[in-house]
Amino acid sequence: MRAISSVLVILFLIPVLAYLLYTPKDFCREAEIAIGLKADYEFRLGMTVIKYKMLSKHEQLKLWKENTEFVTLDIIDDMIYDLTGKCLVFKGMNKFDRFRNDVASGSYFESNNK
Repeated sequence: MRAISSVLVILFLIPVLAYLLYTPKDFCREAEIAIGLKADYEFRLGMTVIKYKMLSKHEQLKLWKENTEFVTLDIIDDMIYDLTGKCLVFKGMNKFDRFRNDVASGSYFESNNK
């Protein structure tokens, strides 16, 4: 009986400790950083993402060949789209709901809670 109660206590303490040590990922802050990076790249390259995406695929590939930072600009723009979407989804959630969602989706274990 004593072994069963100690196992139950341990099984109860592990999730409680995991919750207490959990810090939700701040997607809004990451989106702000990515927006700053995008502005830097646009200034450096002399072209906005909108102008770049309005070019034909052939012209885009030509720019990629000349300067690989256009690829980075395109990737950052896609990241901003994803991060702002996640920011809006998780903005109204409290810590417990975020924890439950991350554990259920498996992202808590993939990111090692960094």
